Amino acid sequence: MPRPHSRFSSAAAAGVVALLAGSPAAAQGGFGTVGAEFDEANGYLVFGGLGGAWSTATSWDLSASQSDTTTPLADFRTTALTGSVDHDFGRVGLRLGLGSWRDEGLSRVGRLTGSIDWHGPRWTLALEGQLKHSDFDTLAVDRIVERRDGTTVRITGTADCAVDDIGLGARLGYRGDTWSFSIAGMSYDYDDFGCTFDIQTLALLRDSTRDEFVQLADRVTGVLAVGSARRLLSETSFLDNRVGLSLRRQTGPRGYSVYYDRVEDAFLRRSADTLSAGVSFPVGAGSLLEVYAGVTDSSVNDEIVFVGLMLLIER
Repeated sequence: MPRPHSRFSSAAAAGVVALLAGSPAAAQGGFGTVGAEFDEANGYLVFGGLGGAWSTATSWDLSASQSDTTTPLADFRTTALTGSVDHDFGRVGLRLGLGSWRDEGLSRVGRLTGSIDWHGPRWTLALEGQLKHSDFDTLAVDRIVERRDGTTVRITGTADCAVDDIGLGARLGYRGDTWSFSIAGMSYDYDDFGCTFDIQTLALLRDSTRDEFVQLADRVTGVLAVGSARRLLSETSFLDNRVGLSLRRQTGPRGYSVYYDRVEDAFLRRSADTLSAGVSFPVGAGSLLEVYAGVTDSSVNDEIVFVGLMLLIER
């Protein structure tokens, strides 16, 4: 029987896992999800997914999402696609996934994820990792940059930059008859930013540190730092670390969940805290609906309230 699993980095994953926890039949067979989320800053996210089982030990899932959000600096229009395969070896599980997204006018990102977990009837301990490659759209630069050795250089021209990062984390979960919880965290390490300039004499900045890149691309890094402070954008932001907690109680056909998530962006070290709560219940044969609401408080924006819903359809 495929195990319900958690993709910690996905904004909608907690709700999917909550619905699967309330519907063992969906975890054993196929399922589909559709949902939407809206915040008071005129942002929205729509998403959908499919999952199923190739055997009693192997499951798969695919998902897609589209979001449109506005920050004080720019519009974010993001399209994301993900897919993964999970295999249960008995007491050990292995999960591999691929994902990509496009932020119009900012970046293109590809990601490889993996996890290995040890699980029993109640407890699960997982080690999780990811490799991510990001290509930024061409940047227009006109400013003085302070180098890592303390010298300064004036940059005028355009640059094409890319960066690789590695994320390492862990997740601990417990699932009882009526109560379940999980705690997860991940830290990210970024290589130097590789930049190609239209002026060959600027080759000395080909390998830029994070601080140099923040100076080179202050508009872009400012936009991304603001984006990480919104729940709708945190999945596709450039983070330094994140931690999350979830708690769920199942009472008959209804389930009640509370989620907490804290992120810190990689460029300006700004943090954001999100707290939300939801309730799930049957809405007909083979279907469950979760409705949730929450608030994000950050060092960048005022508090932003959001609401959402997710429908799980069993097969």
